[in-house]
Amino acid sequence: MKKSGALVIGKKRRGENEVMTWKAPEEGWCKVNVDGACTTSCGVQVVACGGLLRNHQGTFLQGFMMKTCSTFECNNCTRHATNHARGLGDAQLWGCLLGLKTSWDFGVRKLVIETTDPTAAIVAMNHPGSLEESSKRPQERDWTMVSEIQQLLERSWEVRVTVVNRDFNVAAHALAQAALSCASGFQWLHSLPPHVLEVVLREASSGNKKVR
Repeated sequence: MKKSGALVIGKKRRGENEVMTWKAPEEGWCKVNVDGACTTSCGVQVVACGGLLRNHQGTFLQGFMMKTCSTFECNNCTRHATNHARGLGDAQLWGCLLGLKTSWDFGVRKLVIETTDPTAAIVAMNHPGSLEESSKRPQERDWTMVSEIQQLLERSWEVRVTVVNRDFNVAAHALAQAALSCASGFQWLHSLPPHVLEVVLREASSGNKKVR
């Protein structure tokens, strides 16, 4: 666990008898779960992300989905794989950035953000030195997004960043996958798609929390 100012970065491990499901934050805190998705084929790459904000009671507060498309020169398998890896990395960063923005704009000042991508969590959010240290590999990340994330984290609030197994992040994963099939651009979600709402209700039930 690394702590820097109001920022805490950690990795959530499964307990011996722990149920693999989303866990509500402590009272007074909110949690935003984020995830990214990417498809790459025939020189076209689709990058998407999704996230949802819930309070300590498990109540859904706000959600989002985002999708962008780009083209690239596809002439060998290695480049295809590299582009896919970069696209997925960018998708995870977009999720973290938009998750932070969504939470701040909603008025949250004590936040847990959960992601399945340790690189996005540690590289982007281990401020401020990580940007300089990791800039040796700028081709792997969009450093404009990294800078925006770090600026958000410098605001007057408490943020805990946790890397979790996908079993703890099912709803966000479902939103990211759904975003792949949506129109390009950003969407606020004031209600959840039925299949994602079903996941949220099931997670709340498993954690003995109430969803309204």
